[in-house]
Amino acid sequence: MNIKLIVWDLDDTLWSGTLAENDDVQLFSERAAYIRTLNGQGIVSAICSKNDTDVAKKKLIEFGLWDQFVFPKISFSPKAPVIKQLISEMQLRAENVLFIDDNIHNLQEVKHLLPDISVVDANTDQCNLTLIDLLEQTKGVRKSRIEEYRMLETRLRDSQTSNLPQEEFLRSCEICLTMVHRMDNLDFASRIEELINRSNQLNFTKSRVAAGSAPELISDILRYDCFSIFVWDKYGYHGLVGFAALEKERSIVHFVFSCRIMHMGIESWVLQELKRLFPDLDTSNIPVNPEKADWISGRAFHDSDVREKIYRGEFFNQQEPRHLRIMANCQSGAIAHFSGLAGKATFDNAPQAFDPKTYIDRVFYLRFFLSEEYKLQHYPKLLVYGAFVDYANGYWPGIADEELEMNAYPHCVLQFCNFIQQTDRKVLVIIPLEEAPDHKIPSHFGVTRERLAYFNAIWRHVANDFSNLEVLDLNRIATAEEAIDVRHYSVPLLKKIADQTRAWHDHMLAEDKAPAQELAAAG
Repeated sequence: MNIKLIVWDLDDTLWSGTLAENDDVQLFSERAAYIRTLNGQGIVSAICSKNDTDVAKKKLIEFGLWDQFVFPKISFSPKAPVIKQLISEMQLRAENVLFIDDNIHNLQEVKHLLPDISVVDANTDQCNLTLIDLLEQTKGVRKSRIEEYRMLETRLRDSQTSNLPQEEFLRSCEICLTMVHRMDNLDFASRIEELINRSNQLNFTKSRVAAGSAPELISDILRYDCFSIFVWDKYGYHGLVGFAALEKERSIVHFVFSCRIMHMGIESWVLQELKRLFPDLDTSNIPVNPEKADWISGRAFHDSDVREKIYRGEFFNQQEPRHLRIMANCQSGAIAHFSGLAGKATFDNAPQAFDPKTYIDRVFYLRFFLSEEYKLQHYPKLLVYGAFVDYANGYWPGIADEELEMNAYPHCVLQFCNFIQQTDRKVLVIIPLEEAPDHKIPSHFGVTRERLAYFNAIWRHVANDFSNLEVLDLNRIATAEEAIDVRHYSVPLLKKIADQTRAWHDHMLAEDKAPAQELAAAG
């Protein structure tokens, strides 16, 4: 079973006795415990009961259970059409729903109208066994979806009472969306796997992934461009609601969304944005009309308020002050993730974003020291800089090779080092492999074996002169096989870099604490 929702009867199902007949009903405490636990493991509960709404609500509040349910349907109406409407409102499919009732006629009526629904008789041992099986299936999940469905319930009610055309109502919702690109997705890999493997209605490619394989997919940036989609609006934070993976910028491997965002235009907006970023992208296998729904506002993940919203929403109170920045372009997120420092760091990424005006705020290039541009960047106390990023000509527009190597590059290195020393910051500089097969040296980007050796030598030299700078030399810890090319690295090598980054980070923090501890001891 792929159950996302349990619909509960009340009388002689959740409690013994009949409320409408003034029985002294007694709660089945074991089933109440199942409801609470399953709520925390991603399976929500709703109600379909023939009772007076106010009386049933009062009794559920008395039992401490009212807030454990979403979309309660309590009325003296036939259950089959009520449950069909409930499933539609919750944007689910019958095959993802379990209905529990003590009345066999109710069960048969619902099963007749909704053949794909699962039903179980509350009077049988099979009922509790089914619930125990669901607990076992979802025991590794730590995600409550109650608030998500409460937001959906509120939005549905407002839509029905607003009397606005659909687009005008959506515009009033203040919908915001951000697309997280490439290795920045590693922190969300487990959620992405769950979305791909549990979604059916809006899994447009019908694809699945093996357990634990998402990090490899996300990290293979030379083959795939991966995007996760996060949404929020005036009703609250909806979280990770979509994922797309493109192979070689031409074909779509994954294009999947949560059913919670149906009828909001999210999938159309995302497909249009992907077409804008990759004009040659083949979307013929996606039955979605790409259009820029103007009621959706695109936001950049690297805007600090957006990033904080997402991390706070996904990881609750795991946030700490950001005293570290990782500046290694498209591999920054991987270093942050594998080092376990993502919660303490800001990190750059390739600038596939919505607003070019904010480009400079999201990525660091050494050429900024040719002008005053470097002053527009944010630099916390600790910095990790992937020098290999700036070994390519593309990051030095308008500068010829000879001018770059003889003047511009050495000048910027010196300016950068002086800035670090004068502002009492500390930096770990990662320099790339010099010895690698020719096919791993991207000469079409201006990177040559001679340049690798020359630029690396510059960094080794300045490390001797500037005490606040330390070099992480990949020539000492890596093999050519671990490099996709000299500027892009496999997951095993990224993990090595992350381990070294973590050790350097912890050592720098310990050094900072030592003088204060010595002063306190002396006092």
